[in-house]
Amino acid sequence: MLRDMHVTDDPARIGFYSGLTESAFSLAVMLAIYPWARVSDHVGRKPVLLSGTIGVALATLSFMLALNFPWIVVSRFVAGLCSGNSAAVHSIVGEMVDDSNAAQVYPIYGLSFPLGTTVGAFIGGTFAYAPLKWPFIFRGSFFEIYPYAVPSLISACFTFTSVIFGAIYLEETHPDKTKANLRKTASSDITIVRSLEPPPSALTLIRIPRIRSLTISGFFLCFLSSSFDIVFTLFAFTPIPLGGLGFRPFRIGLAISISGIMGGLLSVLGMPRILRRWSPGVVYWFAMGFWPLAFAMMPVLNTISRWKLELTMMPEDPVISVPSAESDPAVWIGIVIALAASKIGCMAYGCNMLLVRASAPAPNALGSTNGVVHLSINFTRAISPALTSSLFAFSTQHNILQGSLWAWVMVIIGFIGQYTTRVLRM
Repeated sequence: MLRDMHVTDDPARIGFYSGLTESAFSLAVMLAIYPWARVSDHVGRKPVLLSGTIGVALATLSFMLALNFPWIVVSRFVAGLCSGNSAAVHSIVGEMVDDSNAAQVYPIYGLSFPLGTTVGAFIGGTFAYAPLKWPFIFRGSFFEIYPYAVPSLISACFTFTSVIFGAIYLEETHPDKTKANLRKTASSDITIVRSLEPPPSALTLIRIPRIRSLTISGFFLCFLSSSFDIVFTLFAFTPIPLGGLGFRPFRIGLAISISGIMGGLLSVLGMPRILRRWSPGVVYWFAMGFWPLAFAMMPVLNTISRWKLELTMMPEDPVISVPSAESDPAVWIGIVIALAASKIGCMAYGCNMLLVRASAPAPNALGSTNGVVHLSINFTRAISPALTSSLFAFSTQHNILQGSLWAWVMVIIGFIGQYTTRVLRM
């Protein structure tokens, strides 16, 4: 889309403008997430969820009509502001479950985001340039002027449909706003003090040791997981002499698909059984301990590739005529270990949500508690792509530790992240 708009004539800078667009979205989510959560504690979860979802649908239609780069950025920024209601969604799930089924529900709920991104990517890739693919269906100047109209319309229709279903079938879950509680209040002369107490402020919440630990560890968790997703593709594509594996895009996609399958099986089949045996705090600490292993496997894989393959490099350019390690069984075993470690590390997300639910100081403060914790998580999403990509580029360009400096830095950050969860084990 950015290429078609001729935002830049340099193809190498398309990635920069694409990153800027997504950074605008992440920044908006970070700014909006706590205010949305605070509002949900006052007016209820359902109004916040539905109004934010309507905003996302309208922003999608605006994105469809974008004719220049500033329009795209503004549309994505507005979509981010409306998507800040995600903390209210976490609160809804937390209020719908109880201690008997939370361990089964949260792992399944955690699949919604990767499933949504997968379906969204499929819709975008399949229906972009619809007039060229199906001219007998999508005729007319509108679809020719806006080649991305069809995937945007499909996405907006899905979103509006979810609003309709939510308005009809979703019940309010806020403990002070449920129909049963409102009827009880209306028919009784007894003042319910809890309903009149405002939710605690963000400063009050952050002073609670467990919530502070969840906020800090959530920052490290998101930084580690986001960084792994970013650098794994870069690492796999980078030539072996520069610290990577020299994989072709098809092989990289295969590895990512394997990762997705492992993550889904672990979430649905493994995590509920694990949480039945150990507490969320112990599992959280345990899962965070796998991030150093996931990143440490990267330089190990590169070392195996250097040992296994006879490199044929030209002195002037070490990138030319360098073989790949994509057919080496030992390399693939190492890749599976690294990806499995990252998926075990991602189990910490479900544990984080369980611990937030258990650590909220009052039932009417669950939204604000989710907002505080996820503020740090979304702040990380806004900064981690640029920081991690820059560190990777610096390591490979200067060949520091055979291009693996970035990996050892992430290993250290992984150990620090696990250390921040120590309070939650008790």
